[in-house]
Amino acid sequence: MRQKKNEFSVWGNVVVENDTARLDTQSLRWDPDTRLITTDDFVKLRRGNDVLTGYGMKADNRLQNVQILRDVKGEFTDVPESEKELEEIEGKPEKEIEP
Repeated sequence: MRQKKNEFSVWGNVVVENDTARLDTQSLRWDPDTRLITTDDFVKLRRGNDVLTGYGMKADNRLQNVQILRDVKGEFTDVPESEKELEEIEGKPEKEIEP
């Protein structure tokens, strides 16, 4: 782990886990100014039985708003059946991630 101006970088077999998601990657950076975690490496994000993979990522620190940047693939089993169910699952995001 390396720290520079409250910016953290970690590398190796990096795993970030909370109550709703698990992220696996080889490196991760935290920028307190943008409040984003980022990587250019391969990422695997799991939420329940759903899995997203790809290369490069920007995400908030709770892994609620995640943007995988390229070669995105996914396996989804928890698919909402209506717009109402989708709104209940998503809730209102804290902050949109700008591209």
